[in-house]
Amino acid sequence: MYTPEFVKRGTLPTIGGSCKLRRNGVHTFTLNVDGGSALWQRFDKDWRVVIYDEGRRLLSGAPLKIVERASGGVVESELTGESDMTWLKDMITLPTPSRAADKQGADAYWNRKGSAGALIRDLVDVNVGPSARSEYRRPLVIGDVVTGPDGSINSRFKPVLDEVETLAETAGLTVDIVQDDVLKKSVLTVTEGRDFARRIRLTHENGGIESHEFTLEAPTVTSVLVAGQGEGAERTLKLTHGNENSWGFRSLQFQDRRDTDDEAELDAAGTDTITEGQEKATVNLQVNDTPRIRFGRDFWLGDTVTVQLSTGVVITDTVQMAELTWDENGRKVALQVGPTADDENQPRPVKEINKLWRAVRALQTR
Repeated sequence: MYTPEFVKRGTLPTIGGSCKLRRNGVHTFTLNVDGGSALWQRFDKDWRVVIYDEGRRLLSGAPLKIVERASGGVVESELTGESDMTWLKDMITLPTPSRAADKQGADAYWNRKGSAGALIRDLVDVNVGPSARSEYRRPLVIGDVVTGPDGSINSRFKPVLDEVETLAETAGLTVDIVQDDVLKKSVLTVTEGRDFARRIRLTHENGGIESHEFTLEAPTVTSVLVAGQGEGAERTLKLTHGNENSWGFRSLQFQDRRDTDDEAELDAAGTDTITEGQEKATVNLQVNDTPRIRFGRDFWLGDTVTVQLSTGVVITDTVQMAELTWDENGRKVALQVGPTADDENQPRPVKEINKLWRAVRALQTR
């Protein structure tokens, strides 16, 4: 446990707990603490928590809720909180970040082009990082940032986290903010996932998978009408089609883009919406640690792994989410590989989904 100034004051007397790690999202945690401990009595609600697992720092953050329960003379406290990535969720993009929120200048949008990693770095820096106004600045420094492919951003009063997620997911990058004890601040990092498709293979046979759930979802849109600047009949309209599917699903949606009249940007907006609304396949795994394969030690969020289900279906995709639980029985890990309910921007190609579906149906009818 740490003070708001990142000074360590001891180790929380935890009985058990869990944390949910989200790629490019806010991690959450719940810790069960010995409420009668003198060390716990020193903990204040504005203090910080850092969670380790076998020497690896998983997350750092602050509590949002503390519950105390007493029964039979035994006091147990429950501590629930979020990681430092919440700083991005709790701030909006300002067109002119150097000015107060209610004193924005002539710039209607914060508009930039460049490598996705650099855009993420600059966006965080000017809104909540070292270059932000004092009232919005967090105890944050910019760490290692990979550049990644080119991207663009045109944002106004949107959650910083939403823009960071979009840039990172599109570019295949992983963003996180974790405390550094030496710097006494938290550090933003932007990394590229590692390709462990051949090295990390989770199966029922090798003990890597205890159970699985395989889910297919229909697309949410097949046509998008994007409207640019102007009024009424004067507005520029662009119609984009896609997501042909075997579900029999059709949907025409409207997207308002009054911020631009650039045809390339309107086309890109329609394409992005079609992509976000593609069919999705998700694999939820209850995994077992093996001597050779262990989450946290051998692979991490953003890494590509291979999963072979008991049905024979083989899926190679990115680790998007991990939930770790610690109790009297030890450590348990649940993974989500591929797009998740919390991560709608990682659709699988339609051809791949149809291939997986045919494989599952073929096995079921043998």
